[in-house]
Amino acid sequence: MDFETFKEDLAKSVKEKLDVRFGSDTTVELHKVDKMNETYEAITVKPEDSNIGVNINVSKAFQELENGKDFDAIAGQVADVAANALEGRPDFNLDAISDYSQMKEKLAMQVVSADRNAELLESVPHKNMEDMAIVYRFVLDSSEEGRSSILVTNKMLDNYGITAEQLHADAMAIAPEVRPAVIQGLSEVMAQMMGAEQAEMLGLGPQADEPIFVATVEDKTQGAGVLAYQDFMSEKIIFDYFYNHETDMVCFYRIPKFLVTNDRFSKMKTEAKMLYGLLLDRMSLSRKNEWFDKKQRAFIYFSQNEAMELLNCGETKTRMLFGDLERHGLIERKKQGQGNPDIIYVKNFVEKDRGQTDENHGSGKKVRNFNKDNHCQTNGKYGSEPTKNDGLETQIPRGNYNDSNNTELVISPIESMENDEDDEYDAYAELIRENLSLDLMKQRYPMDSEDIDGIYDLVLETVLCRNKTIVIASNEYPTKLVRQKFLKLNHMHMEYVLGCMKDNTTKIRNIKKYLLAALFNAPTTMSGYFAAEVSHDMAEYAVKQMEG
Repeated sequence: MDFETFKEDLAKSVKEKLDVRFGSDTTVELHKVDKMNETYEAITVKPEDSNIGVNINVSKAFQELENGKDFDAIAGQVADVAANALEGRPDFNLDAISDYSQMKEKLAMQVVSADRNAELLESVPHKNMEDMAIVYRFVLDSSEEGRSSILVTNKMLDNYGITAEQLHADAMAIAPEVRPAVIQGLSEVMAQMMGAEQAEMLGLGPQADEPIFVATVEDKTQGAGVLAYQDFMSEKIIFDYFYNHETDMVCFYRIPKFLVTNDRFSKMKTEAKMLYGLLLDRMSLSRKNEWFDKKQRAFIYFSQNEAMELLNCGETKTRMLFGDLERHGLIERKKQGQGNPDIIYVKNFVEKDRGQTDENHGSGKKVRNFNKDNHCQTNGKYGSEPTKNDGLETQIPRGNYNDSNNTELVISPIESMENDEDDEYDAYAELIRENLSLDLMKQRYPMDSEDIDGIYDLVLETVLCRNKTIVIASNEYPTKLVRQKFLKLNHMHMEYVLGCMKDNTTKIRNIKKYLLAALFNAPTTMSGYFAAEVSHDMAEYAVKQMEG
């Protein structure tokens, strides 16, 4: 069965099941859903007596069919997910939504990638900001129970009879009140994410001399919007001089000087060199988690979306930067398929005598392997003493400084790298957030946002655990084993665990122990489980009905 046939048959089957369940005619349609940072094929389900519908991602269902799951089982599960979502749907006042004088007091701003959302931006009012774009939303609700908002479209502006300039001016004045900016020290944010008990153990919390701060909004939803607030940076951030050893308190990304000083890399884009520094930083996790292939070559996981966010650039440019690194031989990517992220080998620098044999190179006798303390592994040539190799060099002399001018640059796989304890938390937090597709999950399941945050916190807390063993479901497992399993969890495992919680009919006495066991066993017990991706942006569906 091909995808087009599957969609049609699935829509018919879901409609039949829902008509029986609701005892009335249910509208089931197929269409493409375009959202900021996301586009997918969907089944839209709407009861006969309502303007509110839900969207269910069809692509995931088709993947389950290809993996061997029975069609009737898939249709039944999609129908159950749709019915549960519709039975808990909120009520919206369409009259209020069509009145700008009422809605403008709910205005907020969202900052998105202009390149990635170019097509969708054509239908919504927006303002360019570097390679990003500001779009506008009406915030209907934001609480522990969930969050909902409406994306403002060009058609809505026409109905309101206002211009994009007026909308932007109103948003600049109102958004900081609807979603006030919050600046917290990184230690405080870490303490909130890890929980009081773990934070106390690690001595985390507000610090008088906090060197790093995080800017966001109170509910942590679309927090990048604060970048658009007028005079935000100048009002909130005060820059001071460095005194004495204060630079030791700041965390840095390191970029090898060779990328700047060697003519071989003179045409490489500066952003590509920065990306290489980010990839090197991620290497600190490889040794700790023993991410080595059969040849003992270290590798990392680093998605394109993560690079886009950290470098603040669009999808096309990010692809070019990765390509630039590959062309210069600095990285090697290996695709895994099945929607899994690429394995990335980050290459190391050594300087090799042109006349040296492969045997000598393999033994390391004539290879200068530079480390981060600016010492080389051979004697005397540059006046340095032999030292323990601490990883990748951040300062490598130019090849033409050699008297015989008989050296060449060799880029080889990095075998290992010392773990930077100061950056461990940040690295794991970013990796797990990416693995679980946390932001996307919270957009898809806003009503489950609190549970999603709880699962993320538990996974991060478990991965950071320093104990030798961890007790799960009364069984004691080596922490290393648990960490490896938790670092392989993805958004589908999270969806599975959320589904198990909802389907559980007995009282859960200890939610933390329950989740710990469910997450640990998820890769084994899920076995073909399909958790449909439901879009709870029901308000936007209602607006489309209003626009006709």
